[in-house]
Amino acid sequence: MRIANMYSHLNVLEFMLVRKPDLWQEILAAIQNVDASSAFEKVSPEKTMRGKILLSPAKLNKLFKAELSAMGWQEVRHDYYVNEDLSTAREVAHIQDKEK
Repeated sequence: MRIANMYSHLNVLEFMLVRKPDLWQEILAAIQNVDASSAFEKVSPEKTMRGKILLSPAKLNKLFKAELSAMGWQEVRHDYYVNEDLSTAREVAHIQDKEK
C-alpha cells in the first residue's frame, strides 16, 4: 500500500515528525507492508455498481491490525464522558460506567 494523500488531524503529523520520528517510521513501514489488493472482497449491492468488487474497510482494518501487532503495537481504549469544562473533564476521565 502507498500513501496517496494525507490529512493531519490536530497537527498530529507534525507532532510525529518532530517528537516521535521512530514511531512515524514504524507507521510508514506498516503502510508499505499492507497488501491492500487482498482487501478487495466486498461485493457492491448498489444498483449502479451491482456485483462490482470493492475494497472492504473491515478487511483493510484487519490487515493493518495484523501488521501493527507484528510490530508489537496493541490497541488501547479509554472511554470517558465528554464535557465542555476542561477541569470537570479531567476529574471524570477516570470514572468507569457501571453498565459495562
